[in-house]
Amino acid sequence: MIDAASHSRPVLEGLINAAGDTLSARAFVDEELYQLELERVFAKCWLFLVPAGEIPNPGDFFSTYMGEDPVLVVRQRDGSIAAFLNQCRHRGASLCRSDNGNAKVFQCSYHGWTYDTAGRLTAIPGEAQNFAQPLDRDEWSAVRVPRIAVENGLVFGCFDEHAPSFRESLGDAAPYFDAMFARSAGGLDSIPGAFRWRVKGNWKLAAEQAASDGYHFFISHASSIIAITPDGAPAPPKASTPNVQFSSEFGHGIGLLTDMSRLPVNDEVRTGPHTSRWLVDVERPEAAKRVGALMTTQNRPIYGLIFPTFGYLPSNHTIRVFLPKGPDEFEVIAWSVVPHEAPPEVREEVRVSTGRSFGALGIFEQDDAANWNDIRHALRGYAARRTRFNMQMGNGPVRVDETYPGSVQTSESEFGSRRFYRRWLNLLAADEA
Repeated sequence: MIDAASHSRPVLEGLINAAGDTLSARAFVDEELYQLELERVFAKCWLFLVPAGEIPNPGDFFSTYMGEDPVLVVRQRDGSIAAFLNQCRHRGASLCRSDNGNAKVFQCSYHGWTYDTAGRLTAIPGEAQNFAQPLDRDEWSAVRVPRIAVENGLVFGCFDEHAPSFRESLGDAAPYFDAMFARSAGGLDSIPGAFRWRVKGNWKLAAEQAASDGYHFFISHASSIIAITPDGAPAPPKASTPNVQFSSEFGHGIGLLTDMSRLPVNDEVRTGPHTSRWLVDVERPEAAKRVGALMTTQNRPIYGLIFPTFGYLPSNHTIRVFLPKGPDEFEVIAWSVVPHEAPPEVREEVRVSTGRSFGALGIFEQDDAANWNDIRHALRGYAARRTRFNMQMGNGPVRVDETYPGSVQTSESEFGSRRFYRRWLNLLAADEA
C-alpha cells in the first residue's frame, strides 16, 4: 500500500493529510488531477458497463463510456459479450450515434468504414482503387476492451490486461456484492429504458456519497420525505434508523439498515401496494434463504458503491454509473432493477417509483444534484479552492462483527469516505511506488 500522504508529484502533495481524514478542495477542480484519473483510475479499474439483460440478443448493443472513452457493448452470435471503442480507425469518428439498439454492422458516417459486431474492420469504400494494397483488417479494427466480466447479470469491463480479475478486485466486498445482486434465484432484471442525465459537479461527490454518506439523508431529503408521506408527517430523527457501514481498502462501500421497520418511508409509500406485499411475502424471505444474514427480512443494504463509479440503491430498486465529463461535470446512467421473479404489477410500480424518486427528475435525485452543483459553484472561487474538507466523523475503532464481513462502523461515519479517497489517491500515485 502506498503512503498517500506524501508524493514526489507536486499535484498530489497535500491532497489528503497524514491521518487520512482531511481532503483538499483541489480534488474536485484540478484539471491535471482529472487527467491522472482518466489514466490511472478509469483505465486501470473494472468499470460497470450495462446490465446484461439490456442486450439479450445477438447484435444488441449499448453505448456508454469508460472514463471518457466511448465504447459499444455488443452481444455476440455465440452469446458472449464484447466491447470496443466507438471510434473509427480512419479519422476517429463515431461508429454509432445511437444509445442502444440492434445492428448487423457498424458503419462510420464520415467515410463509410464498416465494422462487424465484434469491432472487426470488414469493408472500406473504394479500397481497391484508393489504396496501394489491401489494409490489414486486424490492425485497423476497432480497439477492443480486453477484459470483460459478467457477474450476477452485470457487465463490467477493464482496459488493463494485467489487472486482477473482477472477483479479485471486489476483495472483502464480495459477500456484499453477492448479497445485493444474487439474492434471487433468477437474478435481477433491468426494466427496459435507461435514464440518462448530466450533473454539474465532480464525479467523486456522487461516488463517495454512494459509498459512505447516510448522514446527508435526513437533512438533504427532509422535504422530499415529507412530500411523499401521505399525512405530511415530519421525518423521524436519525437515531431511529439503526445501521452499519462496511468499507473496503479497495474503495468499495456499503450501508446496511439493521431494522427495516424503522425505514423513514415505508415500502408501500415508496413503491406501491403490490410491491410492498410482494417484498414482505416473497422477495425478502427468499433473499434471506439465499444469502443469509446480510439480506434478512430485517437487515438490508440501503446504499452501496463498487469503486470507482457503480452505485446501487437497493431500497429504491435502482443501479447507476457515474461517468466523468471533466472535473466539474458527470453523466448518470441509471436503471430500475427487480428480481427476475417479480410479477408485472410489481415491475410497473418499481418503474414509476424509481423515476419519481431517483430518476432524472426524481425528487430525491434533484436534492443530491443541487448539493453537488452548489459545491461546484463555490469551488470556482480562488479562496474556496484552497480550503480543506473534514472527513473525521466516526474516526474511531473499526468493528469486527461475525454478521458483517470485513470492516464496519456505524453509518453516521465517514469511514467509507476516508477509504474511498485513500484508494483513489493510491491509484493516482501508483507509478511512484
